[in-house]
Amino acid sequence: MSISLGACLGIILTTSYGLANCQHRLRNAYPTFDSLPVPEDVGEALILTPYIQSGDVDMARKLAKVSEEPFAGLVTSYSGYLTVNPDLNSNLFFWFFPAEVTILQHCPSLMLDEV
Repeated sequence: MSISLGACLGIILTTSYGLANCQHRLRNAYPTFDSLPVPEDVGEALILTPYIQSGDVDMARKLAKVSEEPFAGLVTSYSGYLTVNPDLNSNLFFWFFPAEVTILQHCPSLMLDEV
């Protein structure tokens, strides 16, 4: 019994020593990257809620259409902010890409339940 206890102790010490010395070789699963510089002022946030509430949906759609690089002319997309709680000035960002092909069987359905 003392031999197996000694063997276990030896294995534990060897393993812990090996792990302590090889930690610097392990890859970081969450590396940090420097952010890309913003070349210019991108302007004010586009909050679409006032346009939608006033019934000017066409203007909201026109303003939300992304016409800047890198997607200009390649992919149609819309982005902006929708107000979630006006008292707290909290807004939800969205970026919408319309489907290029519509297959009704594969369309996701979204059900919102208001309280």
